Amino acid sequence: MIYTVLAAPSLAYLLILAYGWHLRFPFLDRRPFNCVVCLSAWTGILLFLMPEVISQGVAAFAISGIIGKILYNNIN
Repeated sequence: MIYTVLAAPSLAYLLILAYGWHLRFPFLDRRPFNCVVCLSAWTGILLFLMPEVISQGVAAFAISGIIGKILYNNIN
């Protein structure tokens, strides 16, 4: 459960603000795909309904991406 709570906003932040996927793919430039809060909520629901192995894999990807960005910004 805690993985879902941490992974949903982390994944939304990475996809929207770090990678800018809604700018690369114009058909995704609408809610919930260009709104961090909206995408976090929908991602949280999807991660909650997925098997735990997939949820933990997505959580590891998203949370490590956020931690890497924080460390990169603090070091530079």
